[in-house]
Formats: sequence, structure tokens, C-alpha cells
Amino acid sequence: MKKISISGKHLIILCILGIAMMISIGCTSDEPAGVEVTETKVTAEFTPTASGEAVHYTVLMPFLPTSTSNWDAGEPTGAQASYDEGSWSWASNEYVNKDGIAMVDIVIQDTAGAMVGYQTIMDTYFEIDTPELKMEKETVQGYPGWVVTDKMDDTFTQLVDINDRFIIWTQVTGGKKDYITLFNSMMDLDGIAALG
Repeated sequence: MKKISISGKHLIILCILGIAMMISIGCTSDEPAGVEVTETKVTAEFTPTASGEAVHYTVLMPFLPTSTSNWDAGEPTGAQASYDEGSWSWASNEYVNKDGIAMVDIVIQDTAGAMVGYQTIMDTYFEIDTPELKMEKETVQGYPGWVVTDKMDDTFTQLVDINDRFIIWTQVTGGKKDYITLFNSMMDLDGIAALG
């Protein structure tokens, strides 16, 4: 089964929208003689804005859903990353529907309040509905989130922000959007919030 990453496609679509907006406001037009143009370089470098230690990924793993009568869970995995001001961590697992068609990937990430990992894209989302893509706000167990629907590939991706520290990333491939709700119900978001 081909695994598709919505985040990569989402980045491409956002870049295309950004270029279209720049063209519409005239950023690509020729400047009149004698006018000096100053260019601003935009980079996507790792720039943490908070300091602190993330909880170890082995502490996050128990918050991942387990197998059910309809879903087989893989082996959970995780990692810890350090930088000068602190650390961040994540735990993840993959779930396959017993019909063999649908797949769900879940990542729980502790950023320790820094702008790293999925936290860096939370503020880039905006409500939009096109023939290819839909982004919509939602609330999950009292926490703000987004659902991104890739209409071309029937892929559904949800990000939930817990206290600007923990991010829950869930992606459904080859299934229904309702599977996100099912997996949300199997996770204790307040318990995750209590870790930090």
C-alpha cells in the first residue's frame, strides 16, 4: 500500500497559494527606475523559542492507542532530540484495519514549548475549501485542532495542540474521516496535558 504524506503536499499547496498572493499584490512586477528593492530572506531553520526538557518518549508511549477488535497496532517507536536550550520528544505507532485497507498513523510530540516539529505548522493553517484540499478548525476534548482533508487521495490529517506544548498528529489513509474520531476517543488528552 502506498503511504502518502499530507504534510508534504500541504506545504506545496501553501507555497503555491503564497506565490499566487504575491503575484496578485504585484510583488513580481518591475520596479520603476531609481527605486531600490530590498530582499528579505526567509529560512526554515530550526528555531526553538522556549527552553526546557521534554518528557522522555517512553513516557508518551502509553498514551498511544492499543489494538482493538478491528485494528492491529504495530510496535510503538519514539525518539528524543536535544539542542542547546532543551529537548523535544515523540512517540508514534501505526494501526492497520483488519480489512487490510485503511491505515492510521499517530504521533504524540512534546515540544517543551519550543517551535519544533509539528508545532511549527500549527499557526500556518487557515480555513479553506478547494476541490483538492479542505482545512477546518475543530476542538478535541477541549483542545484546539485542525483537520486537513486531501480530497485527491482521501487522506485525513488531524493536529491537536495541547497547551502549546504537546501535539497529537493523526493521519488516516485509505479510510474514513470518522476513524480520526474513533482514535481520539482512545486517547487521554488531559493525561498528556498533565505531563507538562
